[in-house]
Amino acid sequence: MNNQEQAARAEGRGKPGRNDPCPCGSGRKYKACCGRSTSSATSAMPGAQPVRATPVDVRAVHAALERAARARDAGQIPQAIAALRQAVSLDPKNAAPVLELGVLLLNSGRLQEALSCFERAVALQPRSVHAHLPRGIVLERLGMHADAAAAYQQAIAVAPGNAEAHARLGVLLRMQQKLPEAAARFRKAAKLAPNTSLGRLCEAYALMAEGSADQAEAALRRIVAIEPQNATAQTAFGKLLAESGKPDEAWAAFENAIRLEPRMAGHYYDLVRIRPLGEADRPLLQRMHDLSQRGDLLDLQRIMLELAIGKAYDDLGDPQHAMQHYQQSNAMKGRLRPLDRGMIKERVDWAIRTFTPDYFAEQGDTGSADPTPLLILGMPRSGTTLVESILGCHSQVAAGQELLFWGRVGRSLAASGSIPSRESLRESADQYLEVLRGISAAPHVTDKKPENFFWAGLIHAVFPQARIVHCRRDPLDTCMSIISNYFVPRPDFSTEPSDLVFFYREYERMMAHWRVVLPADRFMEVDYETLVADPEPTIRHLLDFCGLGWEEACLHPEQGARTVNTASLWQVRRPISKGSVGRWRRYEPWLGELASLRQEHSV
Repeated sequence: MNNQEQAARAEGRGKPGRNDPCPCGSGRKYKACCGRSTSSATSAMPGAQPVRATPVDVRAVHAALERAARARDAGQIPQAIAALRQAVSLDPKNAAPVLELGVLLLNSGRLQEALSCFERAVALQPRSVHAHLPRGIVLERLGMHADAAAAYQQAIAVAPGNAEAHARLGVLLRMQQKLPEAAARFRKAAKLAPNTSLGRLCEAYALMAEGSADQAEAALRRIVAIEPQNATAQTAFGKLLAESGKPDEAWAAFENAIRLEPRMAGHYYDLVRIRPLGEADRPLLQRMHDLSQRGDLLDLQRIMLELAIGKAYDDLGDPQHAMQHYQQSNAMKGRLRPLDRGMIKERVDWAIRTFTPDYFAEQGDTGSADPTPLLILGMPRSGTTLVESILGCHSQVAAGQELLFWGRVGRSLAASGSIPSRESLRESADQYLEVLRGISAAPHVTDKKPENFFWAGLIHAVFPQARIVHCRRDPLDTCMSIISNYFVPRPDFSTEPSDLVFFYREYERMMAHWRVVLPADRFMEVDYETLVADPEPTIRHLLDFCGLGWEEACLHPEQGARTVNTASLWQVRRPISKGSVGRWRRYEPWLGELASLRQEHSV
């Protein structure tokens, strides 16, 4: 290199050497970064002549990246995004600015745009964990959990020592009730990151997945004592305390999380559900209103904040303002993840077409005669948690809560239009019993996943001796409860009012079919209003249907000592009450499209 070239480089001009630091600021050598884009590209066709790529204007790229950094440091996120877009357009084969752009878009809640960036980064650098891991985070936030799990598995494949990838995959596995696999991932993450915040939290998460709630609580107490500024630990601690029925401590933990992470509005959703709010809580409502004015909230955080504000107004006796915020939240959810109506209709059509009296007659005794499963299903918020709590108080029953098994099996069959074979029925029976035995060795184990109403025929084919309990409730009370609670946006369930009306009508169509084809000694319906008005006769009938003897404890499910992780976690800790019956009437002037369900309670 001559003196002129050396002088030019010293002034930031000219082409860097192949082994020099890249001027774009990525920290890599020029030959492995921007220098790749200036090399000649050769066609994959044999005998093709080399084609010279368009040279990259390195100084322009560097200038755009510097502008992005200055804007980001100054909190000027739109300007930073614009500068990074320019850098990407100037150097389209460089993954570094693509990844940086994706992170900014992700943190700004622009999830679809962020996903496009990370998918582009994966294409440019398929062996980079920094591309696969954030792609999984975006997919998880979009509710695409299967795709997110696959992305985390790819991150682990390229970087087996990345603790965060193992931890995030563990969270998804726990959501899918794959608890042994989740615990293994958490323990792997803890081993990879010992004596760190992540490692300690993963030890606690592993204990939760293993069902050791007391040990998990003790572990989280140690973590928040060691790291009082750890907002993630405070949140996990609050959730576990809430699920364990310790409201005062849970409230304090969530308040700590809010103090540490004011922008994480979802903490308020957890907080306001711990107890009814009163006039003394007006300052809390004002805090939530102030937070809602911020322009940097992620969509999901804003959705949960609007629900929290709505719940506060409901507690304070202001249904008009409560409904206003419920509607804002659910409209946002509908835009974020609309219901796939065609898929829902096809699913119901498939079940009606497949599970006929002739089908069950042809199967004979193919299914398992094991009577362990007790299925509790219906619309969400129809009383399924209450019924499970009642049965779970019986000495012969263990509460399995919401298991995802039948959804995974049923969705696959419905999507392909397949008729379950004898072999697949036997295989499903073995797999499901393994899941139940992983929960308890009790004679009966409940599965109270509401959406199993789609799969009642499949369940009966696999377990013809299993009892299926359908919970039904006034449609307007059901739907009001749905729109006032948070449900992860999914293409097969939406809380946007017009979507919810459509879904409810398909549910009614499905249940009308099961009443015809399922035997009366295996299919029972429990009306929420009848149960709470006079509990003992209905509970006696329920126990008799399930083949269980009378036990007085079943009259007092609020005294059952178990963790509950559904939206009903506080309701089930109170004595059976009819206080929620007719709740919809407070909202009658503002029901909108939901009002069409008023006279349609045919279930």
